[in-house]
Amino acid sequence: MDKDANTDLRQAGRLFFFHEALHYSKSGHRLVKEIATGIGQFPKVIEEADYQADAWALLNEYRYCCLHEPQKLKNGLKQFFCNAIDTAVETMWSFVDTGAHLNMIQIRSMNRFLNWYWQWLYIENLEGKGTLEEIVCILFNKPVIEFAGAPMELRAHRTYFKLNSKNQYAYQLAAFVKNKIYRFAPAAILDIVDGFRILKGQKIKDGLKSFQINM
Repeated sequence: MDKDANTDLRQAGRLFFFHEALHYSKSGHRLVKEIATGIGQFPKVIEEADYQADAWALLNEYRYCCLHEPQKLKNGLKQFFCNAIDTAVETMWSFVDTGAHLNMIQIRSMNRFLNWYWQWLYIENLEGKGTLEEIVCILFNKPVIEFAGAPMELRAHRTYFKLNSKNQYAYQLAAFVKNKIYRFAPAAILDIVDGFRILKGQKIKDGLKSFQINM
């Protein structure tokens, strides 16, 4: 993986802590041991919880930096949240990074990456430096986006996409945006698959950008 040498490890640690705190809090998700064991068998449920915990972590990190590291906000809110999302996604990659190219990826994991690269593009496209209201509106609107076309495999009650398929013409994306359904194969869809295969986020962003532009 092309890890970002500029990743703020302290920020990554805080984002991870804020994320997990919401999961395990009694007033939050209440993800106690009895519920957490085997939770990966319920991908829709954990995807929702993970997105909420990620958004919670980003907003708490913003508040923390307002109080303790205001220099992180010097380039504006848009840049701050794009950088924070990149840092959070670096942490997510660490859970799937095996030190080699990926031959398959759990569908739930792919969806989590797609959600946040999608949101990163929306925030990055805001005019000027962005406002907190604009960014919060984006964060509170969880994406509905799916990849399809790659062969699937079931392992230990978890479903994976195989990333080395030769049937590349079957790859498609679909999204539900502003009460409309979009479904097609964007020009750069192979970049999305290659991005996951070689753990390179920029290629995934490029592929999703081609989808958003054509919507």
